[in-house]
Amino acid sequence: MRFSNQEYTTRLDKARAVLKDKDCQALLCLSPELLYYFAGYDAHTHFSVQALVFDITATPPTFVYRDVDTGLVEESCWLDDVRSYHHGEVDPIGLVASACRERLASGQRLGVCFNSHAVKGTLALALAEALIDFDLVQVDTAIESIRLQKSPAELECLHTAGEYANAGLTRALEVTRPGMTEIQLAGEIEAAMREQGSEYPAMPAWVSSGPRTRGAHKLPSRRVIESGDRVKLEFAGVHCRYHAVTMQTYWVSEPPAEPVSRIYDVASDALLAGEAAIRAGDPVARAELAAFTVLQQHGFDLRWHSRFGYGVGIAYPPTWLESLDITRESSQQFESGHSFVLHIAVKDPIEQLGLMLGGAYLLGDDGLVCTSGGALDKVVV
Repeated sequence: MRFSNQEYTTRLDKARAVLKDKDCQALLCLSPELLYYFAGYDAHTHFSVQALVFDITATPPTFVYRDVDTGLVEESCWLDDVRSYHHGEVDPIGLVASACRERLASGQRLGVCFNSHAVKGTLALALAEALIDFDLVQVDTAIESIRLQKSPAELECLHTAGEYANAGLTRALEVTRPGMTEIQLAGEIEAAMREQGSEYPAMPAWVSSGPRTRGAHKLPSRRVIESGDRVKLEFAGVHCRYHAVTMQTYWVSEPPAEPVSRIYDVASDALLAGEAAIRAGDPVARAELAAFTVLQQHGFDLRWHSRFGYGVGIAYPPTWLESLDITRESSQQFESGHSFVLHIAVKDPIEQLGLMLGGAYLLGDDGLVCTSGGALDKVVV
């Protein structure tokens, strides 16, 4: 197991407190992140029906899964009450409903977490029909908020993930050269992190160069990197499913023109201003306001920038985002134990290309720590 039984028990106790506050008697969750968080189950199997059910008493949780994944359950799941089904022979929806009925009487409130990429519309509808005799209560926001504040053991995982990400960035700066393709560069980054022990990420390494740096989330292509290009990267190191995301823009062979260089400096200053505004107990909106004020003072169009940051931790495909939303519109607050990404992405008004820098951060009792990336100096390779 990745964590101690006591760690898992503490997590379940926090969830039970949420359920009691919502006047729910039990919880049904299906996302791979929650299955990992509460049950320890670690697998890329969320294309199958799999679910965890537990109630507000000390009764052990029940995990439902497909029988071909028994080996994975034996490797990672700490629970004793595990129930498998054979595809085509046993109805998994009925198995999940049965586990709920063992804990609830008709008409009682069942908390459900259906807001997951792993829950297709047809699955949600089928579960709602099978559980029609209960009062279903959507509790995703409250349950997901439990995961935002990381334990010391989780913070250790995030520090290690940051080391993997830094290894990927170091390799990128060492090997980038004219004549290689973006795909080859992505392969070098991924290999460097894997060599250190990194696991597969929830999202791919995004790599773009030259004219392709306009916009965001560009998968690496067969474009050949040229002298004078800027290169834009975004990728994550992963340890025990905890992600540390880093972003960086740098130049190949030739330094950027002075006006473009100043744009990078402004982006770096904005990131540092946002960092300086982060303290436990403060509104997250204050951090984005501080960062974006710097951009506005230099005439940047904020419509091109989506948000200053977001939570990151346990993740499975297709996304590594957690529910912490670091925007001016958010009503959330920073707390000790939060882990998140901060980044500045601007549209270069001179060359009409993109520029991004950022990284992974942990907020502890002693303040903010950047574990990978961040406001790095301009680099020419």
